[in-house]
Amino acid sequence: MRRLMIRSVILLFFLLAVAADSKAQGVATGPPPPPTAKTIKCKGRAIPQLEDVTEKAGIRFSHTSAPESRYIVESMSGGVLLLDYDRDGWLDIYFTNAPTVDMALKGQSARGALYHNNHDGTFTDVTDKAGIGKPCFAMGGAVGDYDNDGWPDIFLANVTSNQLFHNNGDGTFTDVTAKAGVAGALLDGKKMWSVGAGWFDYNNDGLLDLFVVNYCKWEPNKDPFCRLKDNVRAFCDPKYYAPLHNTLYRNNGD
Repeated sequence: MRRLMIRSVILLFFLLAVAADSKAQGVATGPPPPPTAKTIKCKGRAIPQLEDVTEKAGIRFSHTSAPESRYIVESMSGGVLLLDYDRDGWLDIYFTNAPTVDMALKGQSARGALYHNNHDGTFTDVTDKAGIGKPCFAMGGAVGDYDNDGWPDIFLANVTSNQLFHNNGDGTFTDVTAKAGVAGALLDGKKMWSVGAGWFDYNNDGLLDLFVVNYCKWEPNKDPFCRLKDNVRAFCDPKYYAPLHNTLYRNNGD
């Protein structure tokens, strides 16, 4: 009996070790495929290669950041929006941007950039021409035709006031944030830090509504000091900040 128990314990440890090793190596441990499943083996196919064509495409945008400062807001990069803003059948690119914390404290700003697709693999910066070069403190954004006029509009989720740009249908945009009432919800009298957004028709009335994702309660120069070994400062985990609720905006149709 004792020998049988020892064998069972050894077998149990062996199975646990195999399972742990399988998980560590990324081996699937689920049920096997059914007998009728077909096996397809790829032979003689070249592995797809990705090439950096940023310079060749004429994109000169550079996102402003200062990760050495170790502010949590500096730990997050900006977003990228792909949209056919002029409806010529080719996707254009909008890059969000934000100033560093030190820049913001000095009253300095940063702005995003809109690049028009030239249909030949290159892009042209049309930010000023499109009237969308306003300063922003953006983390992300969303594209949607909120007024059903057939032209994609742009919403930016910002640390400071959010921004909504209406597509005028002639290659330009107008800032309608105040009119639309989507500058951002307040908590304790201060605008909440927004990091992302999405358009969807939650009440099925044919109009796109707006869902804004807010992150955590943050203020300049009030980050806790989170350290690594040797007293080296590191980015703090979000758990050291108070969480924020998200915001849902219903489209009023006007």
